[in-house]
Amino acid sequence: MNEFITKLKSMKGLPIILLAALVGIVLIIIGSLNEADKNQKTQEKDITVMDGENSDEYAKSLESRLEELISKINGAGKVSVMVTLKSSGEYQYAQDKIGSGSEYVINEGSPVLLRLDYPGIAGIAVISENKNISESLKLELINMLSALLGISSNRIYVC
Repeated sequence: MNEFITKLKSMKGLPIILLAALVGIVLIIIGSLNEADKNQKTQEKDITVMDGENSDEYAKSLESRLEELISKINGAGKVSVMVTLKSSGEYQYAQDKIGSGSEYVINEGSPVLLRLDYPGIAGIAVISENKNISESLKLELINMLSALLGISSNRIYVC
């Protein structure tokens, strides 16, 4: 054993090797503590209901797009569309939850939006200036609107 100690003492670069090994061990320990801290954080969703103004803007935007689309159909003429919403939309923002508190995840100064659920559509009314609109065209419009918006045909009125 004494021979081994004397050989170690005679090595010139030993302190540097020991110091490098010690620094490596410290970095590994710090890295594992950081990983444990990351695992302690859990991301959750914060749901915020869309306010009435944004819901109204959504409905008006939908109405104008539908008016433009329907007016392009031969025989429909100029139309007015009214969309009624059955609920408000919801925004879901990312949050970091640490212990009992939580904070929004911020990216470039704004909270991170995970998902936007638009309001559900309760019904649609389409009024054409063409008073002689055919029943087959009414049926085509109802089927088109039902397919586009994912609502049942009994929630669509065309005249």
